[in-house]
Amino acid sequence: GYADALGKFEHHSEGTSTRLVMTRGQVVRVTAVEQGSGAPVPGTHITLLAPRNWMFDAYASGFTDEEGVFEMGPLSDTWHADMTQDGASWLQGVNLVAEHPRFGKEVLKLGEAATEIVVEMPPSCTLEGRIHWAGEDPPGLYTLLLRPTGGENDIGIMVSPPRTGLSDLTGSFRYAGVAPGSYQLTIMERFLEGNPIGLIVGQEKPTVLEDRSISVEVGESNFVDVELSANGEGPRGAFVGRITSEGAPLAGLRVEVKDGGELIEELVTSGTGEFETAEYSVMERYQVTIQGDVPLPDGSMAERTVFDERRRTVAGDPERIDIDLSYQLLIVEVVDGLSGDPVAGVRAFISNARGGRSFGRLESLHDIEPSAATGLIEVILPEDKPYTLTLIGKDYARKTVEVSPQLIRGSPPHLTVQMRGAVPCSGVAVLPDGRSSDRAWIRVRPAEGESGQRGGDLFKLDEEEYTFDIQGLEPGKYTAQLFGGVPRTVDFELGDRGDENLLLDFSVAR
Repeated sequence: GYADALGKFEHHSEGTSTRLVMTRGQVVRVTAVEQGSGAPVPGTHITLLAPRNWMFDAYASGFTDEEGVFEMGPLSDTWHADMTQDGASWLQGVNLVAEHPRFGKEVLKLGEAATEIVVEMPPSCTLEGRIHWAGEDPPGLYTLLLRPTGGENDIGIMVSPPRTGLSDLTGSFRYAGVAPGSYQLTIMERFLEGNPIGLIVGQEKPTVLEDRSISVEVGESNFVDVELSANGEGPRGAFVGRITSEGAPLAGLRVEVKDGGELIEELVTSGTGEFETAEYSVMERYQVTIQGDVPLPDGSMAERTVFDERRRTVAGDPERIDIDLSYQLLIVEVVDGLSGDPVAGVRAFISNARGGRSFGRLESLHDIEPSAATGLIEVILPEDKPYTLTLIGKDYARKTVEVSPQLIRGSPPHLTVQMRGAVPCSGVAVLPDGRSSDRAWIRVRPAEGESGQRGGDLFKLDEEEYTFDIQGLEPGKYTAQLFGGVPRTVDFELGDRGDENLLLDFSVAR
């Protein structure tokens, strides 16, 4: 009649003691019924799943009786909150999973007040299909994955691992006991044989031949026909494009295609600025980089990267990459926020407006000369779109502003940026029980409603002392977020002199 009691403690000697308080619990009653008729479904396996750190844990499980009933518990009065308190912020929610061989699988998201739960077991459907090479039987077997998609319960989909399958010598495959709904069917070269752990150790990945969305419906044939090419390849497509500058073609630009960092093709743009790559599988993303000498606003030529993105090819019509460069010169004036004097030696980085910052590094579209004695910086904007400009100066707080060609109006400078002096931000962090600093990073950004620099870089804690020293912050309110497990946040404020003895206590944070 008592709910389980859980408690954390540290054991240092034989004299260690701990105290757990047990409370009278409540029973959560689950009834499994047949969808439509409402008839009880005995023998349904029920599992209560909730997040724990970055994974899920089963807090209760069992089979329904002859009346289709399974009673979970006793559970505490705060069972729902107890089961979600250790989960990552993006894994919130408690789910009930119901399975029976004569019905489709059902996953329900439970609310805090759930005490009487009725699970309607969906009908069981069969999904069949065939893989063939231009109409002929394939020479081997294929591995298949069937994953549920869609629906309102995203976490419920996450707790439903994909069902694996294997085609036969004629290329036929069959899944029984599939609930009606939307699924993703992935077909790969056979890899689930021998020692599949070798794929992980060798950092290899199976070749994906087909990946399509399907719908399984009651009373339908639910047949999937997968036709590969005569040599057993899945759908393929090429990258094509034309690179121009103010409408004039740019010839001789290098076009590189990489797969997982490995260069697989290199070519140059033609006299008309056009290019066309070989065909690649539409199942993978490829890094496409285009770079070379391009004309700048002053008429000179300089090496620039004009395109660098991960893209998929498209079956049928090629994936086009058309770029018309429109370089414009933006003059930025950097001044001291207090005196108004120009600030020299400020380094500037420009990146796409969606960001280019990761783990303390700044990725720039091109190099920019530091500010001169006049505090002026020349920034070249490659395209008619917004960018993010980050300014870093000695003894100054890092400053981030949004820029775009629309600012280039009238005589320069087109934009004046005030830099504020940086203040110290160092101290020690207190980690939650069981958290080690060798996997702990702190992300600091302005608190909600605060203006100023964008922030958001990651800083690693000292592994022995749990100390930190964060550079480039100005006075203001901030939010520090701890990573390396379940994220936790702490708010703090830096005054005009900063803080060299800052305490960030993540042990009590949420």
